[in-house]
Amino acid sequence: MADKKVGIKTNKTTQAGRPVYKTPDGEMVSEKSTTFKYKGQWINIPTIHKGYRYDQETLKKMLNAGIIEPTSTHKNEPSASKAARDRSDELTFNKGGSVKKKKTAGYNKGGMVDYRKSGLFK
Repeated sequence: MADKKVGIKTNKTTQAGRPVYKTPDGEMVSEKSTTFKYKGQWINIPTIHKGYRYDQETLKKMLNAGIIEPTSTHKNEPSASKAARDRSDELTFNKGGSVKKKKTAGYNKGGMVDYRKSGLFK
């Protein structure tokens, strides 16, 4: 299921409340979005949840179970990929430990819901 642990959790969070992790290479990450077709639409979805990075097969199972939600949905791959790049480019760290985003229009809330109620993970 989980590909591997992302890194060490920091005291920083994104504007959506997602924790930021420092990878062994020193990179600060919170989402590492992936884009794929799901139920007729192209979606962007974080691959990092609860400190672990997941592959697309597991992400689809999590979507089907209602554990996670896309950050955005689109009619085609080019617009989905552009939205993922734009989202990544617009995130910046604040000194206060949070990540500030310059604009949020067009994005769903995305992220993680209570996985314990799904039955997928025990």
